[in-house]
Amino acid sequence: MSDNNGTNSPDDKATTRGSRKRKRNEKDWKVNQRKLARQEGREYMTRKGVMVPRKTVGPACTCKRKCMDLLSDQDKVEIMSRLYTGKPKNEQDTFLQGLMEARSIKRHRKRIAESANCRSSP
Repeated sequence: MSDNNGTNSPDDKATTRGSRKRKRNEKDWKVNQRKLARQEGREYMTRKGVMVPRKTVGPACTCKRKCMDLLSDQDKVEIMSRLYTGKPKNEQDTFLQGLMEARSIKRHRKRIAESANCRSSP
């Protein structure tokens, strides 16, 4: 009769011994560092070596609605800081969608390319 209390069984050795392979550290990968810097609005280097500057509040747009005139400079800075706080991309998109107002389309127009293709077909 053998005593099987689990003191030296082969299964115990297999579970306690760690792998000899290197542990993967995904935070150190350049792809993930770039992705994190882009999500946080920091400057980063692209794969092709182009330096992308950090995100800043740019000049106001020149659209006819003058939406940017409704916000003060301090409001714009606050929105930028709340947007780029290290949140994942889907949370950033949700935050921006909460700030937007959906409007219905007043007039549908055909695209020029579509109407030109219709004329040329036999």
